[in-house]
Parts: sequence; C-alpha cells; structure tokens
Amino acid sequence: MNPLSTSLARSLRLAPCTLALLLAVALRADEPSAPPAVAPVPPAASAEKPAPVLPAESTQSEKLVFRLGAFAVTNIDTTMSLTSSGGQGGTVIDFGNTLGGDTSVTIFRADADWFISGPHSLAASWYDINLTGHRVIDREIHWGDNVYPINADIDSSFRTSIYKLSYGYTWRKGEKHEITGLIGAHIMRLSTKLSITNVGSSEGLSVTAPLPAFGLGWTAHWTDRFDTRATVQYFGISLDEQQISGHFYDVLLAAEYRVSSHFSVGAGYNRFDLNADVTRGPLTLSVKDAYNGFLIYLGAHF
Repeated sequence: MNPLSTSLARSLRLAPCTLALLLAVALRADEPSAPPAVAPVPPAASAEKPAPVLPAESTQSEKLVFRLGAFAVTNIDTTMSLTSSGGQGGTVIDFGNTLGGDTSVTIFRADADWFISGPHSLAASWYDINLTGHRVIDREIHWGDNVYPINADIDSSFRTSIYKLSYGYTWRKGEKHEITGLIGAHIMRLSTKLSITNVGSSEGLSVTAPLPAFGLGWTAHWTDRFDTRATVQYFGISLDEQQISGHFYDVLLAAEYRVSSHFSVGAGYNRFDLNADVTRGPLTLSVKDAYNGFLIYLGAHF
C-alpha cells in the first residue's frame, strides 16, 4: 500500500471518534436557545418573495428510499491463508502482490431505507466484489492440502458478496439532526480458489459468515434539499463455537441533494476493514480485507 493509502487508512481508524465528536456538536446544535433580538423589518423588505422550498410532506412523510449507483472500490488490500485440520497449508498470501490479483474494481451497489413508523426503520445494502488474478509465482505456496511450486502458473479468485441489514431506532430527532442506534448483520459470502493454469488441480473454500453489527448513524438536514449522512458499524466477537471469529468496521459518509420531491443525487465514501477466521469442515480460511470505496448514486423517495 502506498504512503497516501496508508495515511488515509490510519486517519479513517479515527472515524468512530470523529463521529462521536460530530454527534456531540449535533446535540448542542438542536438544543433550544433564546432567540436573538431582531430589529423591526420595514414593510417593503418583508414583502420580498421567499425562496422556493420542497413541500414539507416530501421529506417528513416518506416511507421508502432506494439508492442505486456505481461503487468504485480502490486500494484493495487482501491477504489470506487456507489451513487444513492436519496442519497443511497456512502460507499467507497477498492477493495483489503474490497472485497478481485486482486491487480496484467498479461495481453496482444498491441501498434502501424503510421508515416503518415513528423512530423505527430498516436499512439494507447489497454489492458483489469479484476479484481475479493470474501470475507465475516466485515462491512456493502451501494452500490447504495443495502445494504450488515456484514458477507455477496460478489462476486465482477472491469474491465477496455483501448483504447488509440493520434495524435503526432514532432516539434523538431535532430540527436539523437525527441520531440513530443500529443493530443488524453483515451477511458475507466469501469464496476463494487457487488453481494451476490448464491443469485440473485446484482448491478453494466458499463460506457464508453472518456477522452481527452494532453502530450509530447521524443524519443532518442542512436545508430542505441538502442532507448528509454518517454511519459507523462494528463487529468483534466469536460465533458458532469458534467457527467464525474476528472483527470488522464499516464507515460510510455521504451527501445527498434533493432535485425534486421524489428524486435525489448523491455521492459518498465507504471504508471497510475485515479480519476474520472462518472454519468449515477440515479447512480454515483466514482473511484480512480492506478497501476504500467511492460511490455516486440516484435516489428515489416514496
């Protein structure tokens, strides 16, 4: 990873602290204060035509929001190993450097929000990151029960399908700021495989890991048309009798402009960092996966 990416990643580890500080500012911003003294306005000035605004019901009574767009995933940093119960395998592989794997890709992403009633809401997201690689390796790799010798011509793949679902409870809702507690799951399907080109020998593993997630969300309504959103979600426990263990954090920052009552445009940034061990049968897959994502999207509001 280059120095710029390393610096960016280190800065984003402070994102939870930054969000907490911003939430504190939001709480103070929504506290009532004494109205400032205002000089009487001459009748001629008060007759000016006000700026057009969206109908109040367009933002206050919407129930469903869909956001569809492009997700540019960059600076992908993936390391992995596959170990069998007999102790074979275990070589730690850098997917980009060792196997010539992709380190950036642009994909489709879908997000949705359902405002159920009062403070209750549901949020969902889906995207699929499919990376491939091809390289003549310059060192021996022990992968599960297979050994790939120096100068072997290796094809590789690493695919992450991510389904996010979370329940939100908005426990603080002011004139401009909303703070929401989140609980849900990141359901991740991880698939990886190594094979020698034009030879039938291959080995891999596909697992589905339902990782619980806890977090906070902050939405700011700066004007009747312009909003910003920030969410931080985290997981760090062991599940299923140590079959799944590790941690991840997921940070999303987005800005959205309402072009009409039912449509908006937006852009955002997503930082994701995963460190997990998943055991299925005799094989254990250890993965460290991190990336920066930039998204642009169209929103539909109902």
